[in-house]
Amino acid sequence: MKTNLFLFLTLAVLVVAACQEQIGINKEKEAIIAVIDAESNAYLVRDLETLSSHMIQDSLNIRIHANKWEYAYTVGWENVAEGYKKDFANEESWEGMKNLRLERNGYNIKVYQGSAWAVFNTVYKWEVDSVTNEWKAIETRFLEKVNGEWKITYVGNVGTTGYEEKAAEGKEVVEEKVP
Repeated sequence: MKTNLFLFLTLAVLVVAACQEQIGINKEKEAIIAVIDAESNAYLVRDLETLSSHMIQDSLNIRIHANKWEYAYTVGWENVAEGYKKDFANEESWEGMKNLRLERNGYNIKVYQGSAWAVFNTVYKWEVDSVTNEWKAIETRFLEKVNGEWKITYVGNVGTTGYEEKAAEGKEVVEEKVP
């Protein structure tokens, strides 16, 4: 009887511990998505101060974006921030996207002790002359936990829109579906 009681209690402790760990991971994932959304929303309203508050501001902060027209690789917070400032100052490009909104799905997030990464799909949508435009991308964020808060240290954005033309030309385009 004592053996069965001991086994039952041991099993109960393991089950409770496993549930608590899963709840903790889910809370971390929610917090990570909230930081990513806050960073993106700050970008959309050109608020460098708020955007900066969600970033690790050191020499290893990296921003990469690529699409069929161009790519950029920027290293170091000072350089990354300067790029944001230039983006925000370009009134002509913002005029055409003043009603820009993002739709995200397919989050894959891996949480470690003190760091995490996230990969997800984003569809950028905006209207010009009553016509809805959209641009698709696969995005990544690497994050570190600083004083209990998630901060972004890497932003990656690979534009996938436009490759349909390559497929139409008979060139292979591989697109894997995210579960």
